[in-house]
Amino acid sequence: MKFESILWLESSIKNTIEHKIIENLNLEEVYEQLLSNDEILYSLCMDIQTIEFRQSILKDFMMNEGLLDELIHCLEEFYKLKPLYHSDLYKVSNLYRIIDMLITMEKAISSLEELDQILRYYRLESTGLVALRDSVYANLLTNEYKSMKSDLKEIHYIFNTIKGATLSVSMTSGMRPKFAQVTQVDSHQYRYPKAFRHVSDALADDQTFLDRRISSYVPVFKVQKMNYNILEEIEYALRDHKEKLEKFIKAYERVDIKPFIQLYEEIAFYSSSHQLFKKMEEKGLPITKPEIVEKESCLEFTEGYNINLAIKDTFDAEEIVLNEFHMDGNRKFFLITGANRGGKTTYTQCIGQIQLMAQLGLFVPAKTARISLVDTIQSHFPALEKESVDKGKFGRECELFVENFKRTTGRSLMLLNESFAGTSHLESLSVATQGVLAMMKAGTPFVFNTHLHELYEEVLGELSQKDLKHLENSLISMTTKMEHDKSTYYMIEQEPLGKSYAREIALKYGVTYEQLIKDM
Repeated sequence: MKFESILWLESSIKNTIEHKIIENLNLEEVYEQLLSNDEILYSLCMDIQTIEFRQSILKDFMMNEGLLDELIHCLEEFYKLKPLYHSDLYKVSNLYRIIDMLITMEKAISSLEELDQILRYYRLESTGLVALRDSVYANLLTNEYKSMKSDLKEIHYIFNTIKGATLSVSMTSGMRPKFAQVTQVDSHQYRYPKAFRHVSDALADDQTFLDRRISSYVPVFKVQKMNYNILEEIEYALRDHKEKLEKFIKAYERVDIKPFIQLYEEIAFYSSSHQLFKKMEEKGLPITKPEIVEKESCLEFTEGYNINLAIKDTFDAEEIVLNEFHMDGNRKFFLITGANRGGKTTYTQCIGQIQLMAQLGLFVPAKTARISLVDTIQSHFPALEKESVDKGKFGRECELFVENFKRTTGRSLMLLNESFAGTSHLESLSVATQGVLAMMKAGTPFVFNTHLHELYEEVLGELSQKDLKHLENSLISMTTKMEHDKSTYYMIEQEPLGKSYAREIALKYGVTYEQLIKDM
């Protein structure tokens, strides 16, 4: 059997996302909620057609309430069948193998028919779900499906004739069981004689037997676990059907459940995404289908927010700050400065989250969004990196930056969070300046939030010396908007506050030079 994928086209192009990107963008909790498998979650879509293909499918699911739940319920049992393909018990008994095969085939047939009914019931508009519906129906028309259903019926008929078996037990002189063998397969269930039941009931009433008092006696016991030797005996007793059973095993020993499992994982991806977006809508937060454009280095959104904060029950919607961002081919280098704990890191993560989620073919946490595709997302978040013993923390940061920079192109996105925080401010500023100039020369779009307020002016001063004066207008400075000396966590385009802001803080606490010497 084969189903049309609802995640990939034959022409799809994808690139791998490194786990550290998910960690640095603070998306680990979101990824846990998205379920599915790593191959799906860590694959960045590199073509517009695949993203729009997924977006239309997600829209179909969101417009048809109940469709996702029915599909998940129909397919989730296949995960319980996966261990059947790795059972050592098949070496013990062919009958055990046949029983497992029957379970698998019955589930495959019932699921296929149920999938057909579900997909025909709902009104589908996306090419992906329509193609899936058609491929499910096509499977029902194949000779393979028809033969499977017919053969399954025949094997069931053989097994349905077996209602019981006569077990003969050989005893030792010490009255201990020595051997047991199935001597007959019966077409009726065993029922012990009514007269014997009366005797056993009498014995259960504290009667004596062979001069010994017996408190209880159970002459018939239930089989709690499968005895594989008995299965082997029953298999021998079915020797008249040996040819049919062997033919059945040969034909269906590799019944492929992978298409069902793959379909389940793809649907689970949409299901968990839908649940995540529904949670955002219930909180009153915007969610939108991003417009994917061919435009160079386009990343624009309004009322965007960090989805990791939004999913936490500790945050109310009123506490989530909605921000804007505008990057294009003429303005694609961003330096963000502002007060400590002013929301710079949260904002930088928000930008990366929106880009990544868009390239997963999902909706994004914003009111509106226009996005062009990037070939890779690279991040340099030293606060989350382990310190290197031999090179020191600053040396390791520099090394990681070089590694990330070499992976980027003019179609990449580089996110830097408080990078180059060396022990010497001058050392940090010098290295950061050189790194920014190199990214601008390479044309690599970046967002760099930093404590180095002088970096913007330092870079502008160096552009002329490096014959990069023409890039001056492409460098955008953003800062945290302040009100009453407190951060609003809202980012605005503005030159770094730098010394003027430092003086305002000094004035607030009465530690300017003038204030200190006033009474001298």
